[in-house]
Amino acid sequence: MTQKLYEQLQGGFHGCSDGQHDEQHRQHISESEGGHYGLDQLFRDVHFPSVLALPDFVTSENLASRPRPTEAQWEAMFCGLNPQERRQERELSPSPEPSPSPEPSRRPMQVCLHMEQTQPVKPQVAFDIDSFLGFASSLAMARHGIQYQPVPLKRQNLTTDLHIKSSKVSHVSDDGQATHFVSAMLKDIPHFMLGRVVSAENIVVYVLFPHLAEGSGSFFSLTKEQLTRWLDKVFLPAVHQHCEAHYTQHFPPDYEQALGNSRADQVEGRSVKTASYRQQKLISYHLQPEVLGDIWASVLDTIATVPGLGDFRDPQLFFSTKGTKLQFKTSPYRPTLLDSMEHFMSYLNSCLDLDFVHVDRLYVDLGKEICANISPQHSPQQQHQQQTGNEAQVYEAQVYEVQVYTWKRCCLRSYMHWMYDGEAPSNKASGQRYYSQNMLYDACGLTSLAPKSSRQFAGGLVYSQFYNSVKEVSDV
Repeated sequence: MTQKLYEQLQGGFHGCSDGQHDEQHRQHISESEGGHYGLDQLFRDVHFPSVLALPDFVTSENLASRPRPTEAQWEAMFCGLNPQERRQERELSPSPEPSPSPEPSRRPMQVCLHMEQTQPVKPQVAFDIDSFLGFASSLAMARHGIQYQPVPLKRQNLTTDLHIKSSKVSHVSDDGQATHFVSAMLKDIPHFMLGRVVSAENIVVYVLFPHLAEGSGSFFSLTKEQLTRWLDKVFLPAVHQHCEAHYTQHFPPDYEQALGNSRADQVEGRSVKTASYRQQKLISYHLQPEVLGDIWASVLDTIATVPGLGDFRDPQLFFSTKGTKLQFKTSPYRPTLLDSMEHFMSYLNSCLDLDFVHVDRLYVDLGKEICANISPQHSPQQQHQQQTGNEAQVYEAQVYEVQVYTWKRCCLRSYMHWMYDGEAPSNKASGQRYYSQNMLYDACGLTSLAPKSSRQFAGGLVYSQFYNSVKEVSDV
């Protein structure tokens, strides 16, 4: 698996060869029967209102000055039916009744990637660590302490699928009579956010309780009763046991007061408590690193020995962070994949003690970005004038050559064939999922979840995704 990953990241993508693409092109041309078009052939109606033809946003005044599109223009624009062929068809058959089966002239024009030709551009390749997550055996993992949060907020709970499951999770049957153990996603295991790692506030620490039995359906949040038992009978006693009075006097004595403190700014001085006045704010307290190991040991001992706390047994410490792509991205000063990995490991060791981290359950999101290396063309500025009433507005535009790489479906399939040695997981489940790009069949993305029985999963590959960097364009 290490060799496969290295060959993909450093040696090439292992998609289709040039010869395979040439053969696919010849076969496609012979089968298309002239029914495919480039984008420039589809949107050629200069009389149809278009934002692209304007230097600014379209306005109601601008639309009012244009003639309304005809029925044929609307049909051509939204149905992709060739207006010239439609006119010929109406002249030959004036009957308004639609044809029972689509004749070649009634088929919509299809956008075809083979009709588009662009200038080859040498790509820029960059690497990064986009996120990481893992499990720890003790809070002592935090070298500089933890910013502890006594009142977790519901919105801080895990909500996304991290593609990692935990076994032995209690589950109550629909009739409420029997409890059995099932495999569940982390977001569906009862949990709450404990706090953040000091000196690395983007590393969030959660406590998972696999034995807090849940009925059918997804987990939402712990109840007030569960949070009260945890803080008052488990965690706060451990803090008071290992911290002196001058330290613990700054902590709220129980969950009820901590909850009140988190709402104080909204409810103090008000006689009416509406939903808007009861919003919580984040309150946190620093726990020094020297006592974290002893505190967690006392937590485990209390759960194991005090009656009534059995549902908290076997708690799991889980930590995760997202949005570190720019933090560990390669640059002219750190240009290689090895540079990015060493930078990441240096950071990880500076804030986490890996002796308390389950390294076999440490997951790193390694990213590779391929971008067209095109800079702005400093051509003479163009001026566009638009008359609005008595004022002339001048627009200055700079010419840019823009290219966006997209994955081809055939190349993604070739990659999956190579990665899994000819036995790629099924595309009917989460093993392979293709996502078309802008209604184009050939341009798409791919997500792949390695089957647990595969050599790839055993070798450390959990999840892969290949997507096109066009999100910014869509957002705009």
